[in-house]
Amino acid sequence: MKILFSSERLTMREVKSADRNLYVDLYSDPDLMKHIAKPLEKAQLEKSFNVALKNAFTEKLHNRFLIINETDSNKAFGLLGLQWDKQRKGYELGIILKKEAHSGGYSLESCVAIIDYLFENKLATKVLAKSSKHNVKAIESLKRQGFSPESGTENNDTISWYINNEQ
Repeated sequence: MKILFSSERLTMREVKSADRNLYVDLYSDPDLMKHIAKPLEKAQLEKSFNVALKNAFTEKLHNRFLIINETDSNKAFGLLGLQWDKQRKGYELGIILKKEAHSGGYSLESCVAIIDYLFENKLATKVLAKSSKHNVKAIESLKRQGFSPESGTENNDTISWYINNEQ
């Protein structure tokens, strides 16, 4: 297992075939997906997971999913997605966690860890995110992390966010 980076309580590593059940559980759950997209059907899940698995071992972080593990227990409970946005010239990140991990500060800790990693290693000068206008918890979390809404990018239900490297 290759750990790409870590924080105080978490490690983020590449996706492996043993993560299929976690992936399926997260992306097929209507409650978890309500602010993201429609839950994926079985065929979509298989195709999507196979792409995530294939991309896990590419050199660049473009279009990668990372598994979020609790370091002490080595328990996987979420996914962190990174996708390079050519137009906006930054990595867009997204996080989806099992329900039991929603109140532990793991989303914030994961985001801070990946942002620090990207900026410290000079892999990005801007990190992006999107949220539903109705996802109050995500909006509050993005603001706490220092994200600002990107003007002119709002659509019917989505807010685009950014944070710049200030170094």
